[in-house]
Amino acid sequence: MTTPTADPAMGTAPYKVGDRVRTTAPAPSTPGFPADYAVPVGTPGTIANIGAYGGYGVLLDNDPHQLPAHYDADELVPAGTMFVLGLDLSLTSTGVASSLGWAERIRPRQLRGLERLRYIRERITGYARPYSLAVLEGPAYGRATQAGHDEMAALRWMVRDDLDRLGVPVAIIPPSTLKLWATGRGNADKVSMTKAMSARFPDVEITSSDEADALALADMGNAWATAAPLTPAQGRAVQGATWPEVITQ
Repeated sequence: MTTPTADPAMGTAPYKVGDRVRTTAPAPSTPGFPADYAVPVGTPGTIANIGAYGGYGVLLDNDPHQLPAHYDADELVPAGTMFVLGLDLSLTSTGVASSLGWAERIRPRQLRGLERLRYIRERITGYARPYSLAVLEGPAYGRATQAGHDEMAALRWMVRDDLDRLGVPVAIIPPSTLKLWATGRGNADKVSMTKAMSARFPDVEITSSDEADALALADMGNAWATAAPLTPAQGRAVQGATWPEVITQ
């Protein structure tokens, strides 16, 4: 996804007064927004004014004071932009990435058992609220006898339940299908996956294979949701995934 940017040489701006937008950056709590809500990523609003030195005044929906909040151009996207979240679930290092162009990890450190599951779920819920679609990597059934399998299975279903309660539709991508999407080969290794996603998203800092997988999941979901052009390998990959019947923006 490419966010519109201004052209300094021409003095033009990507948005005009009255345009509907969504935020891509959180903002601190402000009057009219409860402290636990603040202004999260994905909040819709309307451009109220354009700053003389850049940036925009945005009237955020449901702000009872109707005071414009300042956002830079790279902190806004058009209102119809699809927000897709990629989740590479793990008990030790869950990859999280967005079609908006970022990736990071959830690392529970010393937590174990229910405390670990709760921590991962709470972090994912915090990310997922504004998203139109969440894309999860499916289980690798050949690893079903490994230690931690039952806890991992619990995490998958708990996260899916949390997303369902938030009203975020879920897609499931088998591991080999995700590799096919990212590299053109269903048996690609972690290094190949990371290299492929780094090449596709040079502006995103990818520090682990978990982040690379999550970014591939978000990329695949965004392409499916927006009916983007696909390579033959990507077309086969899309057909091998399980997609929700309905998504919302």
